[in-house]
Amino acid sequence: MSMDLELTDTVQLALPREMESLEGLFSFVRTHCARLALDSSLVRRAELVAEELFTNLVKYNPEGKHPIEVIAGTRAGSPQSLVLRFVDRGVHAFDPRSAPRVDTRAPLEQRQPGGLGLHLVLHMVDSLDYHHEAGDSTTTVVLLARRKDAEDRRT
Repeated sequence: MSMDLELTDTVQLALPREMESLEGLFSFVRTHCARLALDSSLVRRAELVAEELFTNLVKYNPEGKHPIEVIAGTRAGSPQSLVLRFVDRGVHAFDPRSAPRVDTRAPLEQRQPGGLGLHLVLHMVDSLDYHHEAGDSTTTVVLLARRKDAEDRRT
């Protein structure tokens, strides 16, 4: 996936870079998903992914002085998709795909703290793209309705 991914039905929100913004983020995601009539399973995945990505931007980019921009939309030609794009301006590069892998099979006492959230994100999204240019960091994720999601809509 690339930055030139064609999006439709987009909405945008700028959130202060503080944990108190999470409720606004959840409301934004829920409202957009409801407007698109996306199923509840996809919405739950989207909320978890959005929370993890936003929280990491706040915690690990302390030099950031600008609000975090969140853009939500659908992938053109794929109405049962949700695209979330997080833009963090004036920060150092950190590609979430480069985070050390978490060994979920290792005993707890042998694991290093951290990384489990990104591990979950990478397993919950259908694709993740990252781009950093001129101090601006952009993370874009695509979530598609899964087969079970589609079956849930029919019942």
